Amino acid sequence: MSVAGIYGNVVLKTTLVAKREEEYALSLYYPIMKNVEWKMYTSTSNIDPNWNTLNFSDGSWQTVTLGSVTAPATGSQYFRKTFTGIPNMAAYEVDMNYRYGIIAYVNGVEIYRDHMIDGAVSPSTPSNGAFENYGYHGVIRPAKEVEASSVLAVELHFPAGTASTSVDFNAFLASVAPSTPVTENTKCFVYPYSVTVSATSGTNIGYIFN
Repeated sequence: MSVAGIYGNVVLKTTLVAKREEEYALSLYYPIMKNVEWKMYTSTSNIDPNWNTLNFSDGSWQTVTLGSVTAPATGSQYFRKTFTGIPNMAAYEVDMNYRYGIIAYVNGVEIYRDHMIDGAVSPSTPSNGAFENYGYHGVIRPAKEVEASSVLAVELHFPAGTASTSVDFNAFLASVAPSTPVTENTKCFVYPYSVTVSATSGTNIGYIFN
């Protein structure tokens, strides 16, 4: 059985193992929803090294509503959104709308990187890849990384030579309950999406995931 939330993200995936019935807890809570207000900052030269931490003061940053920003921005784009976590979750899922380079953090810890070089980057670091079009991509992470008060921080980078670009970023964060019966205390979650497995040697590699 698979249950999806309002954005199509799978919040429960499990198989009946008892003879007649089982009870599960599931979460439809989105600590961050699409098209809401975030704090935004753009720069071509420098950014405070603590910009992605919870206690950073972003009062001077621009307040924007994602999905409705019309003016183009110059330089790399930085976004912050504080949110409230809830206890006893197994995982959280973050999906973000982007095309070029991206790095995402929760409470200052990197959780996702795509189309960017490894290691430290600055506002002048360009992206090193791109999708053909904008679309949602993301990650599922353990809920222990989320505290009652938390912040999701995202930096977007663009190809070298890009003077300005429109703000097409959007995102959501979903809290995910365990995929185990309510009688158990195991905070595990079944990964609900298709995966591709490859290897340089061996046979029947696909059997690793079933």
